[in-house]
Amino acid sequence: MACDVPAARKLCGFLGHGARRGCSKCKKEFIPGEHFGTKMNFGGFENCMPRTKIEHRCEAQEILAEDTYQGRENKKSKYGTRYTELMKMEYFDCIRFTIIDPMHNLFLGTAKHMMKNVWLPNKILKQNDLKSIQELIDNMKVPSNMGRIPNKIASNFASFTSDQWKLWTVVYSEFALKKYLPSEDYKLWHLFVKACRILTAPIITFRSLALAHSSLMQFCRKFETKYGQLEVTPNMHLHSHLINCVVDYGPVHNFWLFSFERFNGVLGDFKTNQRAVEIQLMRRFLRDQDIRDLPFPSLFKEKLGPVFSQMKTSVVDPVYDVSSAAEHLSLSQGPVTKGNFWFNTASFCCISPHRMDYLDDDELNFLSHSYSVFLQGFEFQNGTAIFERYAGVEFLGERYGSLDSRSERSSYVIAPWVGVNGNIDPATCDARPVVVSYYVKQNVFLDGEWRTLIMARVNWFQEHPDRHMHQSGTTEIWCKDIFEPLGPASFIPVQRIQCKFVGTVQKWKRENVLFVLPLERNMYL
Repeated sequence: MACDVPAARKLCGFLGHGARRGCSKCKKEFIPGEHFGTKMNFGGFENCMPRTKIEHRCEAQEILAEDTYQGRENKKSKYGTRYTELMKMEYFDCIRFTIIDPMHNLFLGTAKHMMKNVWLPNKILKQNDLKSIQELIDNMKVPSNMGRIPNKIASNFASFTSDQWKLWTVVYSEFALKKYLPSEDYKLWHLFVKACRILTAPIITFRSLALAHSSLMQFCRKFETKYGQLEVTPNMHLHSHLINCVVDYGPVHNFWLFSFERFNGVLGDFKTNQRAVEIQLMRRFLRDQDIRDLPFPSLFKEKLGPVFSQMKTSVVDPVYDVSSAAEHLSLSQGPVTKGNFWFNTASFCCISPHRMDYLDDDELNFLSHSYSVFLQGFEFQNGTAIFERYAGVEFLGERYGSLDSRSERSSYVIAPWVGVNGNIDPATCDARPVVVSYYVKQNVFLDGEWRTLIMARVNWFQEHPDRHMHQSGTTEIWCKDIFEPLGPASFIPVQRIQCKFVGTVQKWKRENVLFVLPLERNMYL
């Protein structure tokens, strides 16, 4: 059962989050306010006894057995339980099947609470700070598929959507708040961002999940110490149970409600007369489905058939084999391994515009040297100067641009490949920022046959002496407009690309430098 907290409580047989026993996962008792209208105390993050399916059903039956209304209400208050029709299904576990939605819990819950109910009212962040943060974010180069936060930060984050809160938390906030938050508050927020980044990653391990849980618990306890127990929210208590949902149902992408939230927007755009809205929406769906099922008139099929056939094309992203995805991921991590698996480009899609081009002698030597690093038995005479030049490439559902393409902002990526003076270091695990100029699709003759490879022609940013001095999580400092010399490392197999990054040019010790904020890699399996 995936929904927000109030709906989950009603549907699955629990009292609301404002009850003394207001948690659907454990038996913790919250402390009500001394007077009517005062805040409830949701503090205390010690381990509590978990609820169980058998106990929950027994409590519900005990409540039903009461003869009087007041007796039932007293039992409900005592147990934090109410009867639900879902209990008629014997397999239904009201505790385990009630999901804590990460979208409401993390982003519309704690992230929003920190900004709008803690920092702004207490003047920890001021209005002028918000205007400066807005200007900072506006100057960032963001990948074209990620979206940009609108000009709402300066107006106290007015009408932020759930997607925008997620984007603000995971991508922008760690860098943007560094200058404006006091040190203690910033370290506190960094714990929350660290946990969110791990939880929203496309792949999560039990080790990283334990790290995310530890970071969330540290955040909650330090928040309680700094701001007081009355500022603790029910969502913060539910952070302690989020780990169980991930163990049960996998990465948060499997069960968070972002897709439903977007669909709510679609439903909201439907024109109705505000009466019997549900019936009108269903008629709209049935009408569209009936139109799609009608046979197309043969008289117009030749000219108009291709246009209407677009209605039946799927807009779902392509699904890739898990083993193939794992292989591609392994090629982007750790030292370079020689083998024929670099030729597995069937799931790669090169994106126009493209044209035939050729390499000069130096570039051909550099490219041939690059091939020899990861291809077994490659010799320089196996290469050719002619290649197909593409503006972009897409694989595993992620699209990468170049300086040749319209999506220039997607040309900034991170990869482990370069060593010293433009040479390749096949043993390196140090992922460095790079800008892609264009993509090279070329056939090479190996083992008696012609095979296709896709490479990226790149420029590597030079490392700044203060690379790790910003001390804001994953943010690094690199030289602006100063690149490594042209060399073999200027050609890199696209499988080595780890992720994109957000870049912004800012002052650092009276020098304009490039701040690099790595992004999580999107994957569609």
